Parts: sequence; structure tokens; C-alpha cells
Amino acid sequence: MDLMSIVNEDHQQNGLCFQNRYLETGEFRGTGAQGRAFSVRDTILGENGLIMKMSSLSESYQRELLVLKAMTAHRGFPYLYDFFTIPEELGGEHCFVTNYEGECIGTIAARSERRFSFFFFLL
Repeated sequence: MDLMSIVNEDHQQNGLCFQNRYLETGEFRGTGAQGRAFSVRDTILGENGLIMKMSSLSESYQRELLVLKAMTAHRGFPYLYDFFTIPEELGGEHCFVTNYEGECIGTIAARSERRFSFFFFLL
């Protein structure tokens, strides 16, 4: 799926990497099976309370991005604020930024009685 076809219209810069746009705040930092996550501040729009997740796994990133886009208005899910890929010469990692509120998809899936999978978002 073409990521630009699911651009969040609130932030027209989605899909583009702006060097030094997001600065780490030090409030949160974590590492998981899918990548790294840490708290950031948007230096262009002045937004605080954001989390950036970085991953080198393209398929996993695209799947999680589609879930976040589909569920961003639902209670319990974080709001998808921005997404982009860092240029290859700077590491080539895939990134998305969400608000700090909400729960991670893994936590919601673990609590669910039904299987939680990417397939259900394609229906």
C-alpha cells in the first residue's frame, strides 16, 4: 500500500523527513522487538507530549502505520501525528509520531478476547 495515500490532512508535511524537527525530551525512552520509542517535542509546531517510534523493519512499520491510521479516532488508541522515513544516507529508519495518550497496540491486543490482526483492518 502507498503510504502517501493515507496522509493525515492535519499535518501536510507527513511522509517528509525534516531534520531536527523533533527533539528528544528525555521523559520516556524504550526499546522493543519492533524498534525504539522516545518522547519528543515538535519544534516547528511547538507540540509537546509526543512519542516517536523508529524501526528499520519496513513491513512491520507499514502494518502498524495502517492500524494507527485506521484507529486514530478510537478511544484507547494514540493519535497519529506524523510519519516519515529518514533518508537512507542518514540511517533509513521508518518513523511515526503519536501523542503520548492511549495504549500501544500490543497492550490492546493482549487484552482482547478476539484475535487482533492486520487482516481485520482491510475489511
